[in-house]
Amino acid sequence: MNFKDSIELLIGLAAIAGFIYRASQLESKVYQAIDSSEDKINEKINQLNNRFEVHVADYFAKKEMQDYLINAFNERSDHKFTRCWNEIKELKNDKR
Repeated sequence: MNFKDSIELLIGLAAIAGFIYRASQLESKVYQAIDSSEDKINEKINQLNNRFEVHVADYFAKKEMQDYLINAFNERSDHKFTRCWNEIKELKNDKR
């Protein structure tokens, strides 16, 4: 093996080593990006979940208030109808 072949071999090995080093750096950066993306996605999911829970609680509170109001209206109208009906029956009895 002559000197030129030895230099070409060393340069080739250095190029391969450089390529492997660069590939491992890129792989490391890809894994870091995946990990940071995973953390960001998990954080966003937690935020959305918390906001959703707040909206659900607000919805149920409003629904419960509407149920109370509807029930109060029904009770009031039933009471007035019953009172009116009793007065009608009294008037019928008074006319007899």
